[in-house]
Amino acid sequence: MVTEAGCFNAQDDNGYCAGVIPAVGKAFKKIQFPEKMRDPVVFSQITTRNKDLPMVLRMKGVNKKKFMI
Repeated sequence: MVTEAGCFNAQDDNGYCAGVIPAVGKAFKKIQFPEKMRDPVVFSQITTRNKDLPMVLRMKGVNKKKFMI
């Protein structure tokens, strides 16, 4: 899926918000949704140039307003 950053009908069943999160590091960082979401589902991935070390992405606390990554 490719989309522009921003929100489209965030409160509808087919609405979404998309964006890019800057580098986080080792500690959790709170990410606020630009708009309140109805039933959020968060998709994420790691991009890196470090091919030798395995990377793990962790998320917690997903709710209608924010999540931690």
